[in-house]
Amino acid sequence: MWELRPGLVLPRWQLWRMDWHVWTWKKLKSGTCALDINIKLGVGAETVISSTEVDDPMGTRIAFRFSTSETSLYYYDSDGTKHSLAMDVGTPGLVSSDVFSRLRVSWCEGNMAVGPVDNPTLVNAKAPITQPINFVTVYSWNNVPSWMYVDSGVADPWLFEDSGVAEDPVIDLRPSTFAYRNINVTSNVTITFDCMAQTDCIVALQQDSPTVRMLQICIGCWSNRESALGYYGDIQLWTLRNYTGPVLSTTEFNTFRVSYDNGLVNVHRNDAAAAIYSVNAPHLMTSINIIGIGGCCGRKYIRTARYDPAWRTDTWMTEGRGYSNGDMLV
Repeated sequence: MWELRPGLVLPRWQLWRMDWHVWTWKKLKSGTCALDINIKLGVGAETVISSTEVDDPMGTRIAFRFSTSETSLYYYDSDGTKHSLAMDVGTPGLVSSDVFSRLRVSWCEGNMAVGPVDNPTLVNAKAPITQPINFVTVYSWNNVPSWMYVDSGVADPWLFEDSGVAEDPVIDLRPSTFAYRNINVTSNVTITFDCMAQTDCIVALQQDSPTVRMLQICIGCWSNRESALGYYGDIQLWTLRNYTGPVLSTTEFNTFRVSYDNGLVNVHRNDAAAAIYSVNAPHLMTSINIIGIGGCCGRKYIRTARYDPAWRTDTWMTEGRGYSNGDMLV
């Protein structure tokens, strides 16, 4: 479905991958306390939708957990202590691994509820949370991705202004978070981005077949001294740690061009002709379909939409801009 806005043509729904390894935060429009969602679980997956006042996994937040048979509602207080409310409630048929199920998730004034659109309070509980909720995250357990898309009207309004802000956003990432997007399956990827951080600017390449695997290309890791490769999924390994010297800054952006070509990894910095890091990855990624930017160990500020418009709105809850190369739009 498409919606017309002045100067823009926007897809009204944008498919959002609920990843098995990376938690991505999206910002909500001020005052949002309910989401109409369509969700499909991966086979054997459990998924969590969590909303919070800040983009931090350890603070006050509320959570909705789904499987194909049960639903749980719980919240975390300001100390990060978990409080169970409605746990393991039998909800067979509420969500499925075969088709998208349309649900409403709400938390207005702490009144948590979830259910189909014709019975939106099927599972409900009260959480003593009154502060504004302005971020949401989703993730999928058991190494299986799940999928959802969200009703329009929940994005921050600056996304739809022709002010240029959304054309070249600075993506503000908390520690251990990635901004990521779907790409067409390939074994050859190049991405250019600007990074401002104290340490650890990481490009993550992920495939779902023939094995579930993520390769992290870490730039300026170990206190901004080394670069390396890390594997997650069917392989757990950090390897090829090379000293690359200080390459990151907390006060200015550095530009990196990272390429993966059938196992050959090259990282170029700023305008230098020679790569600062060049290695042959020991375990091939033959079917890359996800690319992410972010990493652990401190906040990061990323600019990449100026090099590829597919990244213009990827860290915001959004109706999209139609630039998502390889992304599925419904």
